[in-house]
Amino acid sequence: HYDIFNIPDHWKQIHRECLSGAVRKSDQDTMLHKGQFEYIRWEIRPWYQGQDIGGLVMMTEKITDQVSMKRELEEAKNDLENKVHERTSELEAAVK
Repeated sequence: HYDIFNIPDHWKQIHRECLSGAVRKSDQDTMLHKGQFEYIRWEIRPWYQGQDIGGLVMMTEKITDQVSMKRELEEAKNDLENKVHERTSELEAAVK
């Protein structure tokens, strides 16, 4: 794994912890892939061979599109709330 990917030290530390029995995960993290940042969800667990830890099981899911859509939705919501507030102010001023 380390020969194929350029693994930062903090990931190597997580791997060491999991090889000692820990389970680590993140619902949203970033990683640099082919010069661009990607959002991922990941979980790493020890893999057992009998009673001994034989390695790691890693699950990663690219969630960049979901994060982008969530940001766009939040921006649209904020824009709509601002427009409603502005229009409400205009209507209240017109009634006075």
